[in-house]
Amino acid sequence: MARDADDPDRRLFVPAKNNLGQDKGGLAFRIVEKPAAHPLRAPAVDWLEPVDMTADEALAASVGEDRRGGKLDAVAFLKIVLAGGPQPAKMVEEQAAMQGISTDQLKRARKKLDVWSAKEGFAGGWHLGLPGQRKPGDAQAELI
Repeated sequence: MARDADDPDRRLFVPAKNNLGQDKGGLAFRIVEKPAAHPLRAPAVDWLEPVDMTADEALAASVGEDRRGGKLDAVAFLKIVLAGGPQPAKMVEEQAAMQGISTDQLKRARKKLDVWSAKEGFAGGWHLGLPGQRKPGDAQAELI
């Protein structure tokens, strides 16, 4: 997920990796407020039109390119990738590598943002999240 560079209220939901088809194509959406039980209102997803771009294109457009030849800043990258909630650590590491972010840069950015890691169940994989985001289980969670 990434914020649309042209419309700050619009979000882009595009695939980061796909081994069965093209990596291009996704959906745009907005978070809106809709009526719930009177007088309450609740947030809801308002799905918009399909978009034709890759995750790399969406991330690069949403944070812009830095002075190091187009590479994304590791801190900005993590903020964007984890903005929608916890993500599998392996996927985050793969996306970082695709953006030219080294393992060491990613580790430093995780430390700077107090990104947590937690294992999802006994056989599940590790997930990363920002402070305040719900962990996939309360056991084995740690700050890294």
